[in-house]
Amino acid sequence: MALPPRMWLSPLASGVDVFFRDTILNRARRPERVAHADRKKALLEAIDATVEPWMFDDRERFFPLRPVVSPERRRGRSIVPGEVLELRWKSEFEPIYEENRALFAKLERNGRARARIIRRDPEHPRPTLLLVHGFMGGAPDLEERLFPVRELFAAGYDLAIATLPGHGGRKDGGRFDRPRWPAHGPRFTIDGYRQAISDLRALVHHLRDEGAPAVGALGMSLGGYTSALLATVEPRLDAVIPFVPLASMAQYMFENGQLPGTREEQLELRELVDVLFSPASPTARPVLVPHAGRKVVAGKVDRITPVSHASRLARHFGVAVETFEGGHLLQWGKTAALLSAIERSRASFAARRP
Repeated sequence: MALPPRMWLSPLASGVDVFFRDTILNRARRPERVAHADRKKALLEAIDATVEPWMFDDRERFFPLRPVVSPERRRGRSIVPGEVLELRWKSEFEPIYEENRALFAKLERNGRARARIIRRDPEHPRPTLLLVHGFMGGAPDLEERLFPVRELFAAGYDLAIATLPGHGGRKDGGRFDRPRWPAHGPRFTIDGYRQAISDLRALVHHLRDEGAPAVGALGMSLGGYTSALLATVEPRLDAVIPFVPLASMAQYMFENGQLPGTREEQLELRELVDVLFSPASPTARPVLVPHAGRKVVAGKVDRITPVSHASRLARHFGVAVETFEGGHLLQWGKTAALLSAIERSRASFAARRP
């Protein structure tokens, strides 16, 4: 007698996530032998040097809008019909931390923002979904197969596939090197998120200025975190749907054994790491997207960013988590779940805002 698909698909999806998480994402790193009090002191000093109140009070100063200027446009190809443009422009990002300025200046490929834009009819733009990829992604041809682009396009949406800093065609270094961001220290990571938001804001405004009646963001994993952060910064964003999202760097470290000590010590460190990364947290500022346009979608057996991450974002959004049967990598059921979430966000898309 054959087992129902759910009886074997869910354990398979969970197992693939665990294998990828433990062998690729979390390469064995032995924590330095440091007393808890010394580690706590170092984190408190890092917070003092990194986090300032104005970063939360002055959103526009911390995440300034840098418009797309003189973009390069090339014809491209896609698996869906329509006009395809490969858009590239200079990322007008400036690091806020002094030590990052020379480092970012050396990353030449990262300095050119890029996106693939797919329109059914350039003379009559439709509501546009901004697709934001996950960690180690960013190649548009790959993302067209990870996101349900055919179904989204057929449902009435034009598409814009963004490339995050340090990923895809913006990655400096060898082809098989891991992306430098988000990593390389908290201050580099925070500045990397600032660049990501700067580039995505520029793209949202470009799409709206080119005639898109509305723009929503659909972000996967790291892209879910980034799109949720965008929703707390960009007032011209009409909808946001984080999908199998990361929600907290500190929570990820806690869940994956990257915080040493007893459980009580780990919990204390988690709180401090949360504060350290808080300037770039998607839960640190009010959400600007209308309530009808907020959805959060999670995989029931996700073992990379478990449902706990989606729940954290959903609480901040004031919505319930929506789930599908699959995991983080083997995403059975995602297409129906995403189409349902997007359809129920349509009212937000329909209400065009300036």
